[in-house]
Amino acid sequence: VGPCRLEFGTVTAAGSIIRKDELRPNRLLIGNMAKGGSVPFSSGVYYNIKRITVNNIIYIANLIALEHWYAHVRSQFLSDDFPKPLFDGLKEKLDMAIGERIHRLKALSQKMFDSMQADPHTKENESHLVLKQKTELFKRWTELEECFKSQRNTEEYKGVRDVFLEKLRLGINTSGKDYILVIKGLSVEDTKVGTDWLQGIVDHVTAEA
Repeated sequence: VGPCRLEFGTVTAAGSIIRKDELRPNRLLIGNMAKGGSVPFSSGVYYNIKRITVNNIIYIANLIALEHWYAHVRSQFLSDDFPKPLFDGLKEKLDMAIGERIHRLKALSQKMFDSMQADPHTKENESHLVLKQKTELFKRWTELEECFKSQRNTEEYKGVRDVFLEKLRLGINTSGKDYILVIKGLSVEDTKVGTDWLQGIVDHVTAEA
């Protein structure tokens, strides 16, 4: 159910299998190919549920931030080259992506009870904390799902957003509705404001979840 978190500037070597997060920027990741063999395996047993859950929450939060970007920024660049049907299609695909990821996380939460019963030695092998995390994800999924729904329309960091949108409007007045040209024409200070707005949404949604 992934995903891994990779910092900006991270490059993965061809053929690599990446299973761990890399939160340092500008790294080349060289993962070992899986080796052949036979090892004991119990289906439906999850040992790192906290990482899986947190990474999914952060992923969903980033998709929600992208949804805000589409709603407030990309929508200002409708033109013959970027018509409304194309814009509507982008929003539809993003909505599908958010729904799909929430659906996957929901499916995982519903497996938690069975996960604790899947292996007769599970309770002996897992720490009390891991068992508690599985229980909480199973019992509190409805709360988490409602949180995602409500946070999609969050107004957190509205003030920062409006400052950025004003700079964006100035760029449109100067360069027209050329999306790439306007975005590239923003100053370093302006792009930082935009980044603070979007990262603020990600941090807020993640914290609420």
